[in-house]
Amino acid sequence: MSKTSIMGRFDSEKQEATKLSPAQAIKCKAHNCPLNGSMNMGGDGWLCTYHIKAFDGGAAEVTAMLRDNMRLINIEKTAAKLRPEEFDALQKNGGVELHELMQPVEGEVFSQWQHRIKQTVHKVFQKKTNDIVEEQMFKKSGGRNGISKAVRDLTSGVLMPN
Repeated sequence: MSKTSIMGRFDSEKQEATKLSPAQAIKCKAHNCPLNGSMNMGGDGWLCTYHIKAFDGGAAEVTAMLRDNMRLINIEKTAAKLRPEEFDALQKNGGVELHELMQPVEGEVFSQWQHRIKQTVHKVFQKKTNDIVEEQMFKKSGGRNGISKAVRDLTSGVLMPN
């Protein structure tokens, strides 16, 4: 691909993005998702990390799961906005009532605290997304007359000790 065609594509994408507000330009397009997109799907717009996985099925369920867990999203956003001096004050005032996820661990520095919160929220959503996608794939495959993954796991021997 030539440099001019790459630049031409970049310029046309830039022009398209300027027609939208900055927030709209990168908003996840899946079922009115509350998150920003993390991958541009070309002419189809942006998808967030969780909807990329649910591209072939379960997108509506993933959006519902994210909306049901807005408190975790808000905790992550709040932690990202906190300044180091505010974090220090939180550590000194142990009597402040915080969500258990936001409680600083003894000896934890500010950047570690922010990273831990972000990773914990991501792992929760990743697990829930995986469960939704797996359930959708199982239903599409027509496995065992559409019984749930949980029933399939209980009856398949997967959970039996080796």
